[in-house]
Amino acid sequence: MTLETRFREGLLADAAVAAALDTRLYHQTVRQLPPYPAAAFQRIATRRIATIEQTGNWMSSGWVRFQVTVLDTDGIRCVETMDKIRKALQTFDLSSEDFIGSPAVRVVRQAPNLVVRETVDVQPETKPPVFVGLLDANCFFRDVN
Repeated sequence: MTLETRFREGLLADAAVAAALDTRLYHQTVRQLPPYPAAAFQRIATRRIATIEQTGNWMSSGWVRFQVTVLDTDGIRCVETMDKIRKALQTFDLSSEDFIGSPAVRVVRQAPNLVVRETVDVQPETKPPVFVGLLDANCFFRDVN
């Protein structure tokens, strides 16, 4: 499972985010004239902290940075949706199920995710005005083969 899939599933597993966006959380691009609110996300960067290889198997951990773009015609609802996403980010990390289920590894499940930037603006020349919220988050991940 890719980090993008884990990220999307982690956000939509949160009841508040699911209620706000339903299934309108898209990878990379929001479709044209979506029902609002809608959101798109994309991976901006990946920084591996450690990769350990032993007898053909490997384990890797690090940080991946995602940007989430929230679109809405209601500015207050846009900010509320961003707040729900920020709170949901504190409920999961992007560790693979293979890593979590490994009997050789004890994992304390925590979400050391960090929102590093947040802005809200209005998309120019839109009627009704479309509010654009940007949220950049660093998310922790662990993978094994």
